[in-house]
Amino acid sequence: MPQRKKILAINLEAEAYDKIAPLLDRGEFDLDRFPRASHAAEILAVVEFDGLIAGYPLPNGSARPFFDQLRAPGAKNRSTPVLLLVHDEDEEDARHFLGRGASRVVRIDDTIESLQREVGALMNVAPRTDLRFMLRLKVELEAGKQLALGQTENVSRTGMLVSGGELYPIGSQVSFEFFLGQESQPVCGQGVVVRHATPGRESPGGVGIQFRSLEKDGQRRLDRYLSEGPRSA
Repeated sequence: MPQRKKILAINLEAEAYDKIAPLLDRGEFDLDRFPRASHAAEILAVVEFDGLIAGYPLPNGSARPFFDQLRAPGAKNRSTPVLLLVHDEDEEDARHFLGRGASRVVRIDDTIESLQREVGALMNVAPRTDLRFMLRLKVELEAGKQLALGQTENVSRTGMLVSGGELYPIGSQVSFEFFLGQESQPVCGQGVVVRHATPGRESPGGVGIQFRSLEKDGQRRLDRYLSEGPRSA
């Protein structure tokens, strides 16, 4: 199983976090949140992260001291990518830090899809696409195998959110099959339940399944479908 990415979120207001949460609240991430950059300084000094996401401006003009400490020679996170989330009126000011500590500046007021795409690109993870189709699940439980039907709410090349079934325990092994558009052959594969999605934020909720493997040409077909969309019958 791929190693989980460590992400640190700093000074994020609720609006910004709610927009990127569906991307970060996934099994491949360990996410820590600190309300202020000053509170995060101690952990940044001893723990190396795969990515930092910070709301801008940082309180009390602390951006320059924060970046000086973060990028100091020998610092744990000297090379860790940093994304600044800004409102429109702060974008020009935030861009002064590009190449001087910040890796990317993204507007909070952009669409959810655009925001998640930018965050996903920085963190090198696949953004999810809203795709809804029925699928068949075979779940390995202690009491034996259980067959179920569900509906995908969103899908990426690495996993999917499935609603309409039970909240199977995290760690449950699953086999699945689903049809892409009008294709006559299903995509079959194996995965593992990595999280339970909360109704409301990712309505209607469900289970997050991370793909372990897709059989035959399933990965190629899914990648094509995600990039091109359904083909005409």
